[in-house]
Amino acid sequence: ADGVTPLTLDQRGVDRILDGDASGSAVVDIGAVERVFVAPILGDLNGSGAFNNDDIQPFVLALVDRDTYIAQYGLDPDVLGDFSGDGVLNGADIMPFVNALIGLQASAGSEQQVGLVAPTSH
Repeated sequence: ADGVTPLTLDQRGVDRILDGDASGSAVVDIGAVERVFVAPILGDLNGSGAFNNDDIQPFVLALVDRDTYIAQYGLDPDVLGDFSGDGVLNGADIMPFVNALIGLQASAGSEQQVGLVAPTSH
């Protein structure tokens, strides 16, 4: 780019709006990508949007091989798996995780979400 002529595409490869306010001047936005925030669900370690039996294997993986879990899922295990409330996913979270799954299965079935939202301070 020459610093004078605006780029025609943004970082996603989408056409930029060059005169969005119809003022006659080619002003380009900063190229920000908007995104909707969705609160993480405590226990949803596979990122499916629900806490259920499908989260057991990712939970175990996050406990025993954190780096591989992060590489595979791209999620923060400390946010999604901290059932004990100490700020990290560790052995103290195993029983609360299991108890939450048991309680979930005893209620309306294994596809229902647990009514807990993961903290977002990490």
